[in-house]
Amino acid sequence: MKSLFLTQDFPPDSGGIARLYGELCARFPEGGVEVAAPRTTNGADAGAAEAYIRRMPFTFREARRITTVAWWTRWTRARLARGDVALLQVGNIRPAGYVAAWLRPRTGIPYVIYVHGKDVWKEEQKAARSARARWTARRILGRASAIIANSRATAERTERLLKSLGIDPAGRVRVVHPATDPGRFRPGAPGADAWRGRLGLEGRTVVLSVSRLMARKGIDTALHAIARLVPRHPDLVYVVGGDGPERERLERLADELGIAPHVRFLGPVDDAELPGLYAAADIFVLPVREEPDDAEVEGFGIVFCEAAATALPVIAGDSGGVADAVRGGESAFLVPPADPDAVAERLGQLLADPALRRRMGEAGRRAVEEYYHWDRAAAEVWRILEEVSGASREGAR
Repeated sequence: MKSLFLTQDFPPDSGGIARLYGELCARFPEGGVEVAAPRTTNGADAGAAEAYIRRMPFTFREARRITTVAWWTRWTRARLARGDVALLQVGNIRPAGYVAAWLRPRTGIPYVIYVHGKDVWKEEQKAARSARARWTARRILGRASAIIANSRATAERTERLLKSLGIDPAGRVRVVHPATDPGRFRPGAPGADAWRGRLGLEGRTVVLSVSRLMARKGIDTALHAIARLVPRHPDLVYVVGGDGPERERLERLADELGIAPHVRFLGPVDDAELPGLYAAADIFVLPVREEPDDAEVEGFGIVFCEAAATALPVIAGDSGGVADAVRGGESAFLVPPADPDAVAERLGQLLADPALRRRMGEAGRRAVEEYYHWDRAAAEVWRILEEVSGASREGAR
């Protein structure tokens, strides 16, 4: 079986969606996938040497243009005409979904589509405001042979959307949890000592967040929690890896709370340096929350898997699909979102009990080795693809 993967997101683009697709495709059976993704703009076509990656003559931002979608559709139809592709994988409801949905009745090639949380939220909003958006969503999602969701929360939201569009969701939505690479993210990963030396962390207890700095990520909640604990734990340092629109506000907040000397805002962190950064920390905190006007719903949270793989105990906001990304009560504490007292209570508990930190970290590492790894995720997706392809062939007889 050979599949053609149409996606707007693919490495070296940053973000969890691009990482997910890159990791899955690298583990599919040899010859089982061909990727059609936008060209990069940073001159770093990582993986471009791989025979299965075809760079389209448009960028990520250009992918949503009507003219681009039309070109992508013509290219895909010509590619399918060779007769060796059994099904399409669709990485984005829009724009890649337009291509697959238009081609489905014209070529008979089935497709599966991936959803992540934010995209489903956006479709709900568009469908409520626009009859045209509702019409296109019904065709893109309704013509899909399967929809792969990253968590139970995303799956439930997708099923509600399907019902609102007049589509029977029965058997359509499958859950496949993302994962991480326990070979890369591990205790003692290379670079940990360099990070501790660079940031002056020797002899300090390090609490880490890795995230795009947006309101819903809850970094402000974590800062308030840190402020409550610093008087009792003067060796505490909070390291924040990532950049985003909230950075200036968060830096001001740290100053206003009087904890600026205990906080390190790193800005963007290169992917190659992330394993060492996790390994330089003692505890991982990210109290993500949902906000009514924020489309950036936390559908899963690969960073929680990366922290667990590094044997860090985790404190996570109980929102969206986060509960699927951690083992609550074993390797992680799930706390009410936007509650700094709850974060401070759990963080204080971990700071006071190194043995508890060790037990939770070991439980997280075991969970990654047993379940939250990319080989398992890729195998689950491949079984769905084989099922869809097999059903299509049977129906064509």
